[in-house]
Amino acid sequence: MIIQALDLGKVYQKGKNSIEVIKEFNHVFESGKMYLLKGASGKGKTTLLSILGLLDKPTSGKLLLNGKEIDFTKPGVLCDIRKAEYSFVFQDYALFENLSVYENLRLVYEDTDEKLDEKRIDDLLQKMNLLHRKYHRTAELSGGEKQRVAFARALLKDAEVFIFDEPISNVDEGNAQIIFDIMKVLKTTRMVMVTCHTSVFDNICDEIVCL
Repeated sequence: MIIQALDLGKVYQKGKNSIEVIKEFNHVFESGKMYLLKGASGKGKTTLLSILGLLDKPTSGKLLLNGKEIDFTKPGVLCDIRKAEYSFVFQDYALFENLSVYENLRLVYEDTDEKLDEKRIDDLLQKMNLLHRKYHRTAELSGGEKQRVAFARALLKDAEVFIFDEPISNVDEGNAQIIFDIMKVLKTTRMVMVTCHTSVFDNICDEIVCL
């Protein structure tokens, strides 16, 4: 997979005011590498990830996937590409609070041809030190536990592109190391994009993209 950003720009309208979040961003992202999008709060890291992940559309510029320009006016096509190629960890976790950890993970298999893999779910929960929380409602979990559930959910997909937005912001040091180790393996065959405003990912990323 190759993702190419060509002069991407994003402007938000706040009443009569225009706020430019991203200006003429250019970069080429390839499978087999981990990219750290780094910058202070408000520099557009999450916005850029949303565009690269086909969740938001740019105000200007082009985005190419394997040389083919993405048409952001076709939400159905964008959805199909995301389902087939992308996996995400969001800052707000995007979990269903009223469902159990297991039920949240099981949702990954809905609307797919892939068979529910109970062993893989248990293995990931064990790796994330969450197996004892399998049948607990997500609302009962701490912030760090929710973040690890979101990470486990992302890993259930056999995606080509993994997008992690501040994936360890609430995770303790021991569990953060587990996530680091998984990401080191993941980046050898997949494309990994991660945002962070600190230096914790600097040594394991292949490229640092400063915003």
